[in-house]
Amino acid sequence: MKDVETAVIQLDISGADGFNLQETCPMTAISRSPQSIVHQTIGLHHQYPDGFMLYLGSMFTPTKDRDAVARDSPIILAIGCRSPPRP
Repeated sequence: MKDVETAVIQLDISGADGFNLQETCPMTAISRSPQSIVHQTIGLHHQYPDGFMLYLGSMFTPTKDRDAVARDSPIILAIGCRSPPRP
């Protein structure tokens, strides 16, 4: 759980039209800790015997104007997300 709480999400967006955006989002910036969200997901009234998947989100906010790039081809995005290597 500590890995999730301290992860930094790196987002690289590249379009065929020349648009590029790189952002980083530390999980420490979300409003509630992942552990708190897990505790509210599982409990006396919420039981998931087959398991569950929890989406935490991030503080990613697109800050670059895509319309500032001249478009003469269809928009194709390649989005990648990777976590830093473990020490």
